[in-house]
Amino acid sequence: MQSEKIDLTGIRVSKNGWHLGEIKKGGFVPSQALAMGVKKTDVKYSIDLNEQDARAYLRGDSLESKMDIKIQKPWVLVTYLNNPLGWARLVQGRLKNHLPKGWVQS
Repeated sequence: MQSEKIDLTGIRVSKNGWHLGEIKKGGFVPSQALAMGVKKTDVKYSIDLNEQDARAYLRGDSLESKMDIKIQKPWVLVTYLNNPLGWARLVQGRLKNHLPKGWVQS
């Protein structure tokens, strides 16, 4: 099997590396890039949505959750069919959507 060489002449790298998130208000806020690059087995908290809830999440909606987690406001990886969609913050039984505004579908 031969591999083709790709000509990368002229391609400029604006940023190298992987944006993991930011420190805001004394805490870590994970990035969308991080969500898209991890699996459920890589994170402590995740939830796999059904199709209806996945569509609601992609519209930017917050969702009800029956997750019983003892720590306050954990970040939860939101998935559909085990594929990552993004992050939500579990606050008082609701998954607060943290999908970037530009990713929200109408």
